[in-house]
Amino acid sequence: MVKMPDETALGSVSPIFPGVVSGPRDYIGPALESVGSDLMRIGANAKAELRQKKAEDDTLDLGRARSDWNTRRLLEDDNYRLDKDPNYSKWEPTYSKNIKAHQNASANLIKDPKIKEKFLLETEDDITRGTLAVRGRSGEIDLGKRKSEFLQGIDTNMRLAGAPGTDDKTR
Repeated sequence: MVKMPDETALGSVSPIFPGVVSGPRDYIGPALESVGSDLMRIGANAKAELRQKKAEDDTLDLGRARSDWNTRRLLEDDNYRLDKDPNYSKWEPTYSKNIKAHQNASANLIKDPKIKEKFLLETEDDITRGTLAVRGRSGEIDLGKRKSEFLQGIDTNMRLAGAPGTDDKTR
């Protein structure tokens, strides 16, 4: 029958302190504690590295989205000129539809949902400013057109009133 080894069979036994005997079992506990603390430190370092990498990736995503957004917004804004689209009465609804599609396309470059939401919120001001600018441009064109028609009507009436042979009632 096989006998289990005792402490003397596992290694030399020598006193550490007077009256205290040390054997292999006395080294296992501290060794495990040391390995455990090393693993905890390695784990904490790995978590910190992952957090830093995620922060860097999120910053790059947000930067890419902002750059893409600014390009898209400026190109879209440039479409609303008389030389590109003479139908100025439809500029505002078209702009509103198109700019939302551009905003979503730019936001889709961001992976983190919270950062994407932040981006969508911060670009709402750009959309409002752009909508007001397009509305203002089309309004100025319409006002200019109406002024021109009004002045043309006055000019026509003045010519008719001053034309020879116009009766007094018409004049």
